Amino acid sequence: MKHGKKLAGLAIGVAGLLAIGLMTGAASQEEKPIEVEADSRLVVETASPHIDDIIVTGEYVGTVEPSRQVVVYPKVSGEVLDVHFNIGDTVQQGDVLLQLDSTSLRYDISLAQANLSKAQSQAQLSLEQAKQNQELYDHGVQEGYNATLLSAESAVAKAETALQEANAGLVSARRALRDARDDNDDNDEYYTDSQMHQFRDAVVLAETKVESAQVGLEQAQINLDAVKLQLADQRENTETAIRSAELSSNFNSESISIQKMQNTLGDYTIVSPINGVIEQRNVDPYDMASSQTPLFVISNKEAMTVSFQVSETTWANMRAGDDVTIEKQGQTWPGTIVEISTMANTNGGLYTIKANVENAPFDLNTGSTVKIFAEMQSSRDTLLIPIDSLYYEGSATYVFVYRSGLVKKAVLETGISDAVYTEVLSGLSASDLVITTWNSAIMDGVEVLLLEDYLLEMENDLFETSGEESATLDGALEVAISDSVSAEDNSPSDTEESEAGSDVKDSTSVAAEEEQ
Repeated sequence: MKHGKKLAGLAIGVAGLLAIGLMTGAASQEEKPIEVEADSRLVVETASPHIDDIIVTGEYVGTVEPSRQVVVYPKVSGEVLDVHFNIGDTVQQGDVLLQLDSTSLRYDISLAQANLSKAQSQAQLSLEQAKQNQELYDHGVQEGYNATLLSAESAVAKAETALQEANAGLVSARRALRDARDDNDDNDEYYTDSQMHQFRDAVVLAETKVESAQVGLEQAQINLDAVKLQLADQRENTETAIRSAELSSNFNSESISIQKMQNTLGDYTIVSPINGVIEQRNVDPYDMASSQTPLFVISNKEAMTVSFQVSETTWANMRAGDDVTIEKQGQTWPGTIVEISTMANTNGGLYTIKANVENAPFDLNTGSTVKIFAEMQSSRDTLLIPIDSLYYEGSATYVFVYRSGLVKKAVLETGISDAVYTEVLSGLSASDLVITTWNSAIMDGVEVLLLEDYLLEMENDLFETSGEESATLDGALEVAISDSVSAEDNSPSDTEESEAGSDVKDSTSVAAEEEQ
């Protein structure tokens, strides 16, 4: 059975000194002997459970890190020409750290620009030629200078004239035939059969000429339509040539390619992405750098953080914004939790917590270690009792309480504990009196006397004595209480108390025997 520090012997010491004082008074005034009746009850002290907060603080080892740290890699490969900063130098965002050789890229840009300029000139010439061809076509057709069209139109006009002439001849031949018939009707056989046959042949010939003229006109019109269609195709061809020339003069892709190369040219100048201090430099002039080469490590030390590892139980009770205390070189300053990892480390199953470092009394080096004091567990407005009043037996935790002059054993359900108090979840109320005095004789059902009641009884006994005796005993009582308090302040550890328990019991027995 384990117990904490108890105030055993305080009441016994007071009783012994009072007895000695009474005996001394009796020796000085033999005519008034004082008898003190020994009380067999144990004298105990108690403490009432009280409501308060309890906070359990853990100590951890933290690693100092800058709140922002960047590793600078080049985006392109090249030979290093100049390096402008060394380890420990302070840089500002945008400062040129080093320069890579960009000669080859500059040549490629110049060559691409020359080719683009040549292609643009050729495309412009083709566009101008296409537009000129269209103008010539429009002028030839619209202004009447196109020979093919003029010839076709002339042929149609001639065919139309020939048709008109043939129609006129047909009309004349038919009129002559009609007149001849009329003459024969008026004058019998005015024209001979041979002559009439000639009139009829003339009509047939005129009809044939009309038909031939009509065919000639149709053919001329077909030829004219074909010429017009051909000219329309030529017009469309000139428009197509212009569109093609315009498309050929659009060099957006080539211009974009050159712009990309010019943008890449800026990557050959490596600048600092943040304000900070150069903590690593991994390159020298004439080295070859690539996109896999870390050139610099730059840390912004205006704000530092400290990382530490906690168990899952502690992790579950931590929140961003919780306060921590940081200690190094005997000095402490506050910090605040700003980041709580939600994934346990594969090595050890611990969780990483980060806290910012506020108002450090001196500069902290990256990677240095500090002590972190952080809240592990807490409970607010909970019932607390002194941790030294607890007893343990197997898996059970219990205390002894004072009830109407008797000791009662109370089994508890306890929560978290610090160095002084333990949280009580069940088994006690705030009105209970927890016995804090340790004595091996204290057990369930034992009759005990409260220390304050015992002292009150002693005080009443003193009042019954004479003034002189009372003064003597008052002094003895004051000394006893003072010595008891001193003894409490300088009480031994739990182990020392356990070893000294038998001595206290023995001295108490001797004092009782002397009083009797």
